[in-house]
Amino acid sequence: MKKRTAVILAIILVICAFAGYLIVGASDITSEDLQEVQITDDEFNQTQQQIEGTESIKLTGKVLDGMTNQPLAAKITLKNIDRIVNTTECSASGEYILPVEDGNYQVYAEYPGYVSKGKNDIYNEIEIEGESVENEPIKLWPEAKVKGRIVSDNQGIGAEIRFSYQKDDSNARLYFFDTIKADESGQFLLNHAYGGVQDIEIIADGFVTQNLTDVELKPGNTVDLGDIPMQPGVTIFGVVTDEASNKAVANATIKFVDFNRKKVIQTKSLADGSYILPATAMNRLKIFISGDNFENFSSIIQTNGQNRYEFNVILSKISDMPVIAHESAKQGSTDNSENIAENLQKPFEPDPEIEAAAEKRFQENEQLYQSVLAIQIGGDVPDNMPTDQYIDQQVNLKLAAMQNALLKYNESMKEYDSPNWETASLARMGMMMQEIAEDEMSAQIPEDLSEENKIKYQNLLNDHAIQFMEKGIRYYESAIRKSEENNISNEYVLEAQKRLFGLRY
Repeated sequence: MKKRTAVILAIILVICAFAGYLIVGASDITSEDLQEVQITDDEFNQTQQQIEGTESIKLTGKVLDGMTNQPLAAKITLKNIDRIVNTTECSASGEYILPVEDGNYQVYAEYPGYVSKGKNDIYNEIEIEGESVENEPIKLWPEAKVKGRIVSDNQGIGAEIRFSYQKDDSNARLYFFDTIKADESGQFLLNHAYGGVQDIEIIADGFVTQNLTDVELKPGNTVDLGDIPMQPGVTIFGVVTDEASNKAVANATIKFVDFNRKKVIQTKSLADGSYILPATAMNRLKIFISGDNFENFSSIIQTNGQNRYEFNVILSKISDMPVIAHESAKQGSTDNSENIAENLQKPFEPDPEIEAAAEKRFQENEQLYQSVLAIQIGGDVPDNMPTDQYIDQQVNLKLAAMQNALLKYNESMKEYDSPNWETASLARMGMMMQEIAEDEMSAQIPEDLSEENKIKYQNLLNDHAIQFMEKGIRYYESAIRKSEENNISNEYVLEAQKRLFGLRY
């Protein structure tokens, strides 16, 4: 037994020493260097015979190029709950062998210039129970690359570039991958990327954030995005203070709608009350500020093309805030927390008849929802009609259809006690508000207007859109809150969550 243990330890020491030799200067390894130091098939077979001679449990397998199925002389790392158990090098034929004990392991493979297929398959899960296991082939793919140059007026600028994949095998909507920086000349290069579809966000001080979507990466290929122009913008900053005490208000929410990105942009004030919002190209915008126990504040800002615009805010405390007692508290109950927690954990149990009737009414209301979306805003202004009058006419037409739809949704929610279809209705009302806001954001400005009237036209649309976007967010939040209270989920709530995330982030 001692002799067998000594043989195993000797083999592991040799393998570790060999792996250590490869690790030194790993950043400078080339494919030629790897060919010089990789284990030959004869050496691999000799090592295999030595391990087999110990009668130990073994893990065997091979590593292949995912595109060509050619073997890769990769490095293999065996882990157990993030603890490295053993490492080895594959032979020229891509094969590896490791002595193991019973347990659950993760098997990682690495090879210069290669990556795993995606975020969720960077290792294989292996369970060892008393006998040797031949692992399924591990496949690595040639890395994809992205390069480009960030410019303003054809001059390179420094910037931060964030990469996120839209989806992977887990069906996740979006996950962050990496952040890199462009150099002073604006050049950047992302190495070691997976194949897939990416969204790229470019952030530079004093410039409007640039978003590139649906950038497709393919294994072994380099995507050259060329020159990516950045638009100068205005950065809004300031301090939020309490009117009564003149002290800083921390954690206040400051936000506005960025029509270029079609997103609600928001931030929080710091401990000293200071805040800073991302740069925007808008010269006129409506800003909203809110804080716990403070009156909500809103104001229209005219930046007049400045690069930085200081906007300090004084908030007023809400006085005599009403306290609403729970009904059980009025009756003398001392503690209802356990009942509340129990109710929150209970799944929603629908009444089939009520559900059927509520669903039928919801589907009827869907026709009204579609009729609202069909009314378009914008386009050419008729002769002899003021711009604001024309916009009001179109908006009022859509508002009338919207009010009718909202009325029907609210009536159905009151008539049927169905949290499932109530959340669906709230989500739909939020979508209606968002669709109207985005319709106004993208409305075409008539070319024959003077510059002054074009600005007036756009400002009126922006003011309307901000109001609808805010209402849409409140409906989404109500739908999500209702679903959480009743422990239910449906496709409309999921869509509300996704849209709310998109607006905020």
